Amino acid sequence: MNTEIPFDQLGLSPEILETIQKKGFTSATEIQAKSIPVILGESHDIVGIAQTGTGKTAAFGLPLIDKISLDEKHVKCIILTPTRELALQVSKEIDSFKGRKRIKTLAVYGGQPINFQIKDLKRGIDIVVGTPGRVMDLIKRKVLNLSLVEYFILDEADEMLKMGFIEDIESIMDGTADNKRVFLYSATMPLKIKNLSKKYMKNQVVLEVKHTVAAKANIEQYYYKVRRADKLNVIQNIITLAEGFHGIIFCQTKVIVNEISDALKKAKLDADCIHGDISQSGRERILKQFKDKKINILVATDVAARGIDVADLTHVINHSLPREMDSYIHRIGRTGRAGKKGIAMTFIDNREEYKIKQLIRETKNDIVPGTLPSPAEVALQKQALLLNQLADIIEKKDISEYANISKQLVQAFGATEAVSALLFQINGPSKAEPQKERYDHDEYRRKSGRTGRGKDGGSKAFGRNNGKSRKDRSFEKNRATRRADKKRTDDPFKKSDTGYKGGFPKKRKGGSSKKKSW
Repeated sequence: MNTEIPFDQLGLSPEILETIQKKGFTSATEIQAKSIPVILGESHDIVGIAQTGTGKTAAFGLPLIDKISLDEKHVKCIILTPTRELALQVSKEIDSFKGRKRIKTLAVYGGQPINFQIKDLKRGIDIVVGTPGRVMDLIKRKVLNLSLVEYFILDEADEMLKMGFIEDIESIMDGTADNKRVFLYSATMPLKIKNLSKKYMKNQVVLEVKHTVAAKANIEQYYYKVRRADKLNVIQNIITLAEGFHGIIFCQTKVIVNEISDALKKAKLDADCIHGDISQSGRERILKQFKDKKINILVATDVAARGIDVADLTHVINHSLPREMDSYIHRIGRTGRAGKKGIAMTFIDNREEYKIKQLIRETKNDIVPGTLPSPAEVALQKQALLLNQLADIIEKKDISEYANISKQLVQAFGATEAVSALLFQINGPSKAEPQKERYDHDEYRRKSGRTGRGKDGGSKAFGRNNGKSRKDRSFEKNRATRRADKKRTDDPFKKSDTGYKGGFPKKRKGGSSKKKSW
């Protein structure tokens, strides 16, 4: 289907077309061109299948503004999204489409005081955009009534199902009117979504955009074979060598996000992180700082990053390969926007190279092996940055208050030694400390607090090593050899005419023999 269809051919009102024109849009995407006429002119429910970034919000948002009547004061439309950020983004985008039409839109989500959202709902809202948890909370408090809604929309439905919201969604749907229209938009069509659509959508039409992945010609894509223990050091080196780094580091779990973020902060880099455990106020503060470039490194999980819209990103770093191809495309699409160049870097282990080859085949992207920065390159770059910083301080700052102590240090230790000591105090050692193994059994036996007392009153490790290293033990004879050397010439179990030599303890009358205690 031709994606270059002008909006004025889709049946939208002149007011909406004026708003679209002011926003700079002229042609509709394929999912928009398929959805808008169906929503405007028919009574079908819709299953819209289109990958992320194809304009699904405008596909249902633009015709909704035309269709919604302002005569009655109740919620006419409920839109469910998987994350807080996406709820805010959808709400703002729909609000930007309304033009002069006085439609009231409200985003409701956890992490913000519920009292403010309750007050807004009581004043009268036409479109509610929210996460399932907060929507259910407002329904239970009897401040959100969905019994009269005309439109029920699931945005990023596949993500909501992955996050386990299926029961919440069904609970919310059960409290809505039977004659509502249901629009379900998703990047994929798993079995659970098919079952959900069959259960709640009567007269449905499937609008599917074929899954095509355009080659990202303006994004340089590299992959690196990196051990898990070395990933943090490699990330720091990449950031050091990159000029004007402003990017996102994607990680699979919240634990890894915290580890990477804390380590970067400890290295005095302008970094922060977002994931599901961070409060909404914290997320909003961090995202604002990231957009304003007060921090230039954001570490995030895939789900938390949904809804982030930051322009001019220079880099995207994948701490590990995402589980799905769609996620990879979505991640790297954060950079290289508006005709600008971007760089995407992905870390893999030795067993994942076949996945990169599969990714290249399916996406038609040129993903090439990258060369890791050498320690010498990093050291030279750090020196250059330091020289620039010092030159900037000398030129722009008043450093006269440190003149006397500088003279004293130079007189006492010499210029080179004094400056070197100050740099060491500020930056620490230039060489990274060797990585320690997570668990060293020999070290544990030698240094653990689990010790017993030896004959000399000192301590000894439990176990048969007795505090000796593997090297020391290699010179000793093993137990079997020692037994062989001390083999008894007289066999206590050799049978004689009078019975076994040495005999066995006689059983006492009235009970068994007393056992020798250990």
